Amino acid sequence: MDNIDLNQAWANSKAIVDRIKASSPEELQDAYRNIDIRVGLKDGKALASLQWKSWKLQICTFDPKPITEVGALNVQVQDQVFIDLHDAIVTRSSQDEKLPDNLRLAYVYEILDAFLDGSWTPPWKCGYCRDRIKGLVKPQW
Repeated sequence: MDNIDLNQAWANSKAIVDRIKASSPEELQDAYRNIDIRVGLKDGKALASLQWKSWKLQICTFDPKPITEVGALNVQVQDQVFIDLHDAIVTRSSQDEKLPDNLRLAYVYEILDAFLDGSWTPPWKCGYCRDRIKGLVKPQW
């Protein structure tokens, strides 16, 4: 998927998210309107990011392949987010450590469902935290 057009990558990402939404529990489907799809390049390769708009919080990233190449429920995250044998979400901070046998890379739908039902929140800083650290947002009084 090198040199993919970013508009096509966004369309692919949207199709994946739409299919995930359709298979998501009914009580979570309305929350998808608060998810923002962002597409950019990393090392010359397109990468899609799903963000919770109100917190400017990145939920997960994934490879925006066309759904003709991959089923929407088979898209794995590109982050260090894994599922253990008990279906618990495990976030690792280092890519250098050897991955234990009891972990597998999480699927995007698993992360979205866990985030939307409130059972998991990404441990990384939200956009507001990053803006405060950069000095772009200051306390208002």
